Amino acid sequence: MVLFILSQNNKRLLPVILGIACFTIVSCEKLWMGSDPADEPLENFEAFWKTMDEKYAFFTFKNIDWQAVYNEYRPEITDDMSNLQLFNVLRDMIYKLNDGHTTLSTPFNVARNNSWYLSSPPNYNYDVIERHYLGENHLIIGPLLATVIDSVGYVHYRSFSSPVGEGNLNTLLSAMRNTRAMIIDVRNNPGGETRFAERVAARFTEERALTQYWLYKNGPGHDDFSQPEERYLEPYDGTRYNKPVAVLTNRRSYSAANDFVLIMKALPNVTLVGDTTGGGGGFPFNAELPNGWQYRFSSSMTLAPDGFNVEHGIPPDVQQDMDPADEANGVDTIIEKALELLNQ
Repeated sequence: MVLFILSQNNKRLLPVILGIACFTIVSCEKLWMGSDPADEPLENFEAFWKTMDEKYAFFTFKNIDWQAVYNEYRPEITDDMSNLQLFNVLRDMIYKLNDGHTTLSTPFNVARNNSWYLSSPPNYNYDVIERHYLGENHLIIGPLLATVIDSVGYVHYRSFSSPVGEGNLNTLLSAMRNTRAMIIDVRNNPGGETRFAERVAARFTEERALTQYWLYKNGPGHDDFSQPEERYLEPYDGTRYNKPVAVLTNRRSYSAANDFVLIMKALPNVTLVGDTTGGGGGFPFNAELPNGWQYRFSSSMTLAPDGFNVEHGIPPDVQQDMDPADEANGVDTIIEKALELLNQ
């Protein structure tokens, strides 16, 4: 330590001396404490890879060598890389998972992989549905859009993020009491709350039904899972609908909508019509990198009663794509196929 004794004449040097002292203290602090780990690209890369390695559910199912992914991208991590460069590396790693539940959110972009539906035909046109099927006088019952087409009820549930109550369902089934069949359209439904999916499905069964198994990651190994948890659908103790039902699907029927389709598939009066669903059979796990970036990924898996893993989607009972010529003329080929099947 250097002790300065200032006379009246050299007090003018005080600002310079204090500046040197502060610089010395800050420099020593950096020397002793090091740089903030949150700002180190390698720290964030390692945290991302390790958390995914221990908790992501589908490495084995998707035949992904996560260690090989590490070996491929680790050389790209440098101390002086920018946030954007780090983001691009993590984005490319996420893309290899082909998982709509896996995302990385930053202040400047969100990394995701939407190829699971972008590589398939849309099989959906809401403008056609609204103009040529729902019409001006359709019912709006909470999140449900409903009408009757040739004695067949049509119900469109656009997102399971929108709550549906028992009162809504009572109103719907009262309006549909004289129909001879029903169509439930969950195309382009991105999911939301599984409990709403189960609430709707409970109105269409007369008996308790095994619908699926849930398995949760419970260890760091890629195959460390809990024992399968049986999931049953209980019939609603009240107004139910036991006539034929067609559920319409496409590749954007995802997550909780995928759950809904899986539940309905277990019921004897239900036929799936359209395209394979988008899947998303794992519950998202939320995490945060040292630098504050948020990410999530699937940490569980869902199996059908026969053991089929629904992560990549549920095939329909009747495959039907929309015909572009029909669409141009205001006709929804998938709705028409469902009407044909229900009229047999």
